[in-house]
Amino acid sequence: LLIGDKTLFCIMRVEIFPEASAFLDATDQFLLDDEANHNLLLSLALMLVQSPSQTPSLFAAVYDDKRGDKRTLRGAVVWTPGRKMVATACPIEAAELLVNALDGFKTAKDTLTGILAPFEFATEFAKVWSRKTGIRADIGVQQYVMRMDFSDSPERPVFPQGRFRRAWLEDLRRLRSWASSMVVETKLEEAPEETAELTRRTIESRRLFVWDLMGPVAMAGH
Repeated sequence: LLIGDKTLFCIMRVEIFPEASAFLDATDQFLLDDEANHNLLLSLALMLVQSPSQTPSLFAAVYDDKRGDKRTLRGAVVWTPGRKMVATACPIEAAELLVNALDGFKTAKDTLTGILAPFEFATEFAKVWSRKTGIRADIGVQQYVMRMDFSDSPERPVFPQGRFRRAWLEDLRRLRSWASSMVVETKLEEAPEETAELTRRTIESRRLFVWDLMGPVAMAGH
């Protein structure tokens, strides 16, 4: 890639993870930063952490490696045989790498039923897949994510600072205190040690999230 009088060497790399938990360790903040677009993939990965598939699944992250720079995460992909592949927006150059990654799944040709992804990447992946397998691919359904726009409003709303992220064990002391207060306020019949243990387990199972502004200021879980 030539820019002016400088040459930059750019390598697209796909990293395959052995399980959902390792995949989320690498990608969850990337996914949470655009949760509205990534909620399906997040939900699927979290489900596979809690209830692993009996058949091997594909967990992949797409990185843009630049010489001398820290690698940048550009996309994420999850596929369980027999279901549609789910992918974030990825550079179209990654389509062939992902198709090649499926060579490790002997049943991929028979069990990959489609891909749910932003249109540009989905069509490129389908084109490469069809060329390699001889299987025809068609557009099934097109969906849209709607975003509320305040550009015509006389007063723009004030959005909160901070970010949405997964709760960490380092947050346990504060979140345990909040959970205990909720039990008291709602008059639940739950022992303090049970509340503390439940909070810890919910964090460890990746089912507790916080809004972070120099530390957690709110939490939500399932």
